[in-house]
Amino acid sequence: MEDKISIQDDELLICDVCFMKVYHNDMMCNHCGYPLKGNSAKQKIFIKNRNINEIDFDAYKKNIKTAGIALYWVAASCALYGILQYRVDADEELKFYVLIGNLIAAMAFVSLGSWSRKKTLAAILSGTALYVTLQVLNMAYDPATIPRNFIVKILVAIALVRGLISAINIEKVKKELNIRK
Repeated sequence: MEDKISIQDDELLICDVCFMKVYHNDMMCNHCGYPLKGNSAKQKIFIKNRNINEIDFDAYKKNIKTAGIALYWVAASCALYGILQYRVDADEELKFYVLIGNLIAAMAFVSLGSWSRKKTLAAILSGTALYVTLQVLNMAYDPATIPRNFIVKILVAIALVRGLISAINIEKVKKELNIRK
């Protein structure tokens, strides 16, 4: 008779925050870290901190979206530059290689832009590294390109770095809150 009235240690309950299954004897939710056995003050503090971090997610996501758009803009500018250089350059062999190189770079940036929706940190980190590498190689090959579109280059770099920082911060917050998305 007592077995029917008492709660079994292995009985499953639902977490009030993340709605995942937890065991009755768990002190905190294994998924989100909510203090199941904590007093109401600890539970309110947990929810307040979680809400603050969710608000920060919106700002981070905006920067990440801007970085993804910047990757598409870089792709478009690579393709456009390659096509224009192909039409203008007098050296037949060189202009073909410039066109192919720029189209490959454009495809890489388009791929990174679309990948940034799924694997944000990896895509933006790769895109930033590729962008910086191409700019450094371009400056080493032709130093006259340094002042060309300098403001645009700086704005793209800022957008990519802000997106990268936001992606890192989102990963930190997810790790702190035990969010597995």
